Amino acid sequence: MLYQILKLGNGKLKAEFGEDIIEIPNQCIVEGDLIEELYSTDMNDEDIKKICIFAPKNEHVDFLNNEILEKIILGEEIVHKSIDSIICDDPDETDNFPTEYLNSLTPSGMPPHELKLKVGAIVMLLRNLNASDGQCNGTRAIIRG
Repeated sequence: MLYQILKLGNGKLKAEFGEDIIEIPNQCIVEGDLIEELYSTDMNDEDIKKICIFAPKNEHVDFLNNEILEKIILGEEIVHKSIDSIICDDPDETDNFPTEYLNSLTPSGMPPHELKLKVGAIVMLLRNLNASDGQCNGTRAIIRG
């Protein structure tokens, strides 16, 4: 399956039904609940590490992450919030950016305003923290505490 995804990403997957239409392999099609199909509450770290769901938009990723945290990963949820104010040279300019608006933004490469985490959840680094130690953009890790 991974080979199929790489071919698709590189534009080398043969389009069989027209220019923008490809055939999705049967093993990639889920008829019911995607999360229930892939996950169970008794999975260990090794099982969870083997699963990855691709989604076209950040809003879909956020929805799936929240569903997995609620349904699959047991334990206390901790919420981390982003800063919800701006710094401007002109103090009057801050009135143009209400807190609700700032909290609704999720720029590409940034976490959501409310980042919900649990011990056992998988996270992906969005910035290089320590490249020599392997902590690079795109690295997946499991929260231990």
